[in-house]
Amino acid sequence: MAVLGLDFIIRYNKGTESSPEYIVLGGQRGASLSQATETFDIGTKGGNGWRDYIAGTRDWSISADGLYLFDDESFELFNEAYMNRKKLNVNIRIPKTSKQYEGDVLIESLDIDMAYDDVVTYSTNLLGCGALAIVVNEEIGAALESINDGALATLEDYEKAGITGVTSSNLITVKNAVIEAVETKGSDLTITEIQNVVNSVNSL
Repeated sequence: MAVLGLDFIIRYNKGTESSPEYIVLGGQRGASLSQATETFDIGTKGGNGWRDYIAGTRDWSISADGLYLFDDESFELFNEAYMNRKKLNVNIRIPKTSKQYEGDVLIESLDIDMAYDDVVTYSTNLLGCGALAIVVNEEIGAALESINDGALATLEDYEKAGITGVTSSNLITVKNAVIEAVETKGSDLTITEIQNVVNSVNSL
């Protein structure tokens, strides 16, 4: 299943570990997640001309760029974290699933490009500190559970799960269609499968 890069959005926690409050890093355009493993050559003359390796430590980083928004709270807080050498907890949600990449980062660089003939942009590199995990987003997971249960699902559940096309006018019809699809499949539906059900309802 192909997904659009624009659906991968970097968020960071501006709250605390006990009371997290994730906000989107403002002005985002491009981003990339890099993962690497340190390797050691253990090849010998007995390897018939082939090298062999063992894995050492792993590391990861995120690079991103976007428009520099002078009045954007999230960017101001991000810049403040850089100035104070503060680590941030970040996540990148994986579209069409309830999962996300999550880990702590240190802002290695924050560059602002003020070209004469273009809009002001920024680029940043975030160094991973410790493990990069793939975890279930609790909010999306709870919404999916409610949707698959059927009768108690709300419009807000569909919105949290990123499912489009559900309105107050078709909510009951969608919920009944989801219940039928779950019974047919014999297990919970994925976000993509739920979206397909909604699309089918709206095409009638």
